[in-house]
Amino acid sequence: MAHLFNSGLFFGQAAWHGLGTTLPADSPARFSIDDSIRLAGLDWHVEKQPLFLGDGREVEGHSAVIRGDSGDVLGVVGDRYQPLQNRDQFRWFAPFLESRECAFETCGALNGGQLVWVLAKVNRPDSDIGGGDAVRKYLLLTSSHDGSAATSVGFCPIRVVCWNTLSAGLSHEASKLLKVKHTASQAAALAAIRETINLVDESFEATAAQYRKLLACRLSPADLRRYVKLVLELPEDETALSGRARNTLADVVELARRGVGNDGRTAWSAYNGVTHYITHQYGHTADSRLRANWYGAGRRMNDRAFSLALQLAS
Repeated sequence: MAHLFNSGLFFGQAAWHGLGTTLPADSPARFSIDDSIRLAGLDWHVEKQPLFLGDGREVEGHSAVIRGDSGDVLGVVGDRYQPLQNRDQFRWFAPFLESRECAFETCGALNGGQLVWVLAKVNRPDSDIGGGDAVRKYLLLTSSHDGSAATSVGFCPIRVVCWNTLSAGLSHEASKLLKVKHTASQAAALAAIRETINLVDESFEATAAQYRKLLACRLSPADLRRYVKLVLELPEDETALSGRARNTLADVVELARRGVGNDGRTAWSAYNGVTHYITHQYGHTADSRLRANWYGAGRRMNDRAFSLALQLAS
């Protein structure tokens, strides 16, 4: 199987791979922690267990993270690592669900449960970028049970026309995903984050104003091509490009020109051509693409694309 999807729940729209459980957009389960965690196949716990060498000696300073229902080893972690149970991740959304300020959109696990995510739609007005283009507001919580990444929670803006995730491109510090390390204090840290959501929403609106600047910035075909080369960190002289680099350049330029909602004539289209490539084509598998978008090279490329687009619009 090309992807390492483990389980998941999707409301209104099926996942890219057709797996998992899909329910109608108006399903009551969107507001139910118990129903959503069960339907997403996430009603299991993790625990730390000691590690032993082949001769029976215990490995000091490290433990194995074990998935309770299957006994699978999800990762090896240090002594300070404290697992955040799936149910605790869902409970973080409880006050928003109870007040109907948000509803679950998607949730699930990858790589046998190593990575877990919860995405909830926030009941706040969409940001109108202009020209009929809008960006919706979501809360995204991700956590790893293998120790590879901190728990992250924060706003995740998604462009309505093509479902591009733009979270990596937010330049305002308060708008970026807030990270909480897997230590004993993470529960208190998550509670503190909840108190800052309204402030983050304000900073999100400030970022939406930056998106409007990108829409107002006109680009020539030559400007577009030069921008994409800068984002991809390619040389100006295209005769020096490898065949693979030349194909990637052509793909991204085409997405900026003819991708969903794009016309190739503005910095907004140019930026969204890059985000479309990162979220839909970058990487070898859907799972590597998702990890790259949240934690790795895809996120860094998105940051670079947004910064360069703002330079064009300044």
